[in-house]
Amino acid sequence: MIKIIYRIFTGISIILIAFFLFGYTSQNILLSFSGGVMIAIVAYMLQSKISVVKNGEYVDAVVVETIWEQVRIPKMGKADTFIPILRYEVNGQVHTVQYHIGNADPKYEDGEIVKIMYNRENVEKIVIVGDNTVYIFSVIFGIAGLAMFVGGLYMYFV
Repeated sequence: MIKIIYRIFTGISIILIAFFLFGYTSQNILLSFSGGVMIAIVAYMLQSKISVVKNGEYVDAVVVETIWEQVRIPKMGKADTFIPILRYEVNGQVHTVQYHIGNADPKYEDGEIVKIMYNRENVEKIVIVGDNTVYIFSVIFGIAGLAMFVGGLYMYFV
């Protein structure tokens, strides 16, 4: 289902780019395009997490360290991001992976054992069990993207 949503909004975004390139320029079309891109990104992120869950195996991982990064946010300044590095063993091989999501506060202590799920087809793709950051991000940006997409089309055709 997520793949279908991703493909639909990617296709619609390509059509909107064609409108823009062939002279049907409008801020409303650009607004719809931006919303379509946001929805496609959200669908891709959800599909990526769902693929780990569908093909996943549980294993314990150790937080080896937490990387601190400062991220510059336009018009807001800088923000701290803490990203855990996890080490876990699958079929006798040890894997060390930087988690793909950071947090404003260190969520995990160095040496802490966390339950993760890894994708059997690609053991480097992991999800920390109980980390719902992707879902929260997806809801917020999905609603914003849908509003932009529908609002831009509505203003263009009405």
